[in-house]
Amino acid sequence: YILSCDTEVSMPGSPGMHPCVVPGPASPIPRCTYAHAQALWWVRSRFQKHVACARKPGILLDHCQTISKRDKSSGQILLSSVHRALQRGMLGIAGLASVILLSGASPAHAVNKNQLLYLEAWKAVDRAYVDKTFNGQNWYKIRESLLQSESFGDREQAYAAIRKLLGTLGDPFTRHLGPDQYEALKRASSGQLSGIGVEVGLRSDPGSATGRAEVLSVVPGGPADRAGVAAGDTIMSIDGRETGGLSLYSIGALLQGETGSGVEAEVQTSRGRRVLSLQRERLVVTPVQYQACGGERGVAYLRIAAFNQQTGKQSGEALTKLAAGSPSLLVMDLRNNGGGVFAQGVAVAQQLLAEGTEVVLIADSEGVRERYEAEGGAMLDEKVPLIVLVNSRTASAAEVLAGAVQDSGRGRLAGARTFGKGVVQTLTPLSDGSALAVTVARYQTPAGRDINRVGIAPDVEADLDGVPDNAAGFCALARAGKLPGALLDGMSRGGGATPALAQLPR
Repeated sequence: YILSCDTEVSMPGSPGMHPCVVPGPASPIPRCTYAHAQALWWVRSRFQKHVACARKPGILLDHCQTISKRDKSSGQILLSSVHRALQRGMLGIAGLASVILLSGASPAHAVNKNQLLYLEAWKAVDRAYVDKTFNGQNWYKIRESLLQSESFGDREQAYAAIRKLLGTLGDPFTRHLGPDQYEALKRASSGQLSGIGVEVGLRSDPGSATGRAEVLSVVPGGPADRAGVAAGDTIMSIDGRETGGLSLYSIGALLQGETGSGVEAEVQTSRGRRVLSLQRERLVVTPVQYQACGGERGVAYLRIAAFNQQTGKQSGEALTKLAAGSPSLLVMDLRNNGGGVFAQGVAVAQQLLAEGTEVVLIADSEGVRERYEAEGGAMLDEKVPLIVLVNSRTASAAEVLAGAVQDSGRGRLAGARTFGKGVVQTLTPLSDGSALAVTVARYQTPAGRDINRVGIAPDVEADLDGVPDNAAGFCALARAGKLPGALLDGMSRGGGATPALAQLPR
């Protein structure tokens, strides 16, 4: 059994300390509780069988090794023998922790599978989390405290303990996804869903993981569209469960399901509340829309609604076709784009920037460790002015793209300050089919700006609420000459933006 401790352990026949032991102050060996020792044993060892703790002083590996002498005045213990696994350092703590022999500990009980799942989640965060201070707390003590205080009688109790563990980090983006949520997220990333055909966002304060479920857009011809659901509506409940306080992933999991299955949604519209009975359908989400608007300005419009695995490919195809029409201006619409697959945001930026231009900087607790640059050259003539539309719900991978355009001077941002999500998560599957989304890095714009919880200020502030976020609607407004004056001003100035970021209190 292994436990961090300020106790020395001397080995017989050895002139000094055992290589696995960190010297500490000479003091009597403390009484170590079984729960502490067992927790560390399962996390730090790779053994798959349980090892018990004896009532008598000693340790049990494959065999019990008894204490032959205990000198309280010096705080030293002499062992009769030590298992060869310990001598080989198989417990993985050489130079890091002390070997503690449990004195007077209670008989052990086996660790159950739910506790093991909790420890598996703890270890995943321990290895990958970006903040190695773990929000300024002792990550080992947090783990042990919850292991002792929480119940682990079933899987849901294990999930609750994992959520409490992650909650201590104060990071709304590091979270546990149940098996259904994890599968729903994978389907969303692939662009293939079975649901009612709505894109939902959370209307909440920046940095919050919960809020009101607001409809950002509807899939044309989908179940929600046919029922009259429109952008700006709020989904109050799904199958009787209120959406207030739920995470975006939980809301998505409730809306999605098997093709042909039914779902009841209570929707708040400008005309009042409606309860809709809808049937889920198989949907293929197309994140990219584009159109050559024509007209006097020769405007081309490119809408990117999300970044899934298909976005980069579809964006490249759109730019190729738009470039063939020799537009005089490209408007890229990233409003209400909450992000998605980080690499796809980088891919689209690379399609717009000259080869070698920096796209984004990835930083961890030790500083910048990776730089992404544009490769292969821009797919659109760099002399064509570029305007990128953003708002308070432009986030994450969409901010990567917006920041790259602004810092490189390739184009100008118009609209409102972006959301400010400058962190990157990876998904780590757990053994039971659930998963963890863990913040593993922070990103900075090419100019070295940290936009997390701050956002990116547009070069041109403009009220774009009345501007459609779809190709047909935007082009109709553009041809009619009814775009907002501030946006037209941004268009006339074109590219060559000077980066601007007004810092707000965190």
